[in-house]
Amino acid sequence: NVQWCKNQPPLMEFLQKKNCVYVRSNDVRSSQSCVKVSSRGKEIQCGDKSCSCVTQASGKEVNTDHFWEHRFGKIKTVWAGSPDHSL
Repeated sequence: NVQWCKNQPPLMEFLQKKNCVYVRSNDVRSSQSCVKVSSRGKEIQCGDKSCSCVTQASGKEVNTDHFWEHRFGKIKTVWAGSPDHSL
């Protein structure tokens, strides 16, 4: 979260350079997910191919929004291709 270093402009600038990358997990249980659970406990995905509920190919660039950029800055963000938080 770049907000942690907002009082350290050199660090904040470094984290947003072209040679930095953030690898985002495909966390289907996040608050941004549109995955629903059926009465049988089975996950139901929305079907939108660009949605975070669908496991994206590793290395595919993420389309970030204003909220994401406020939290992580303008760092290049790619999908991990995995729902695991720690890779």
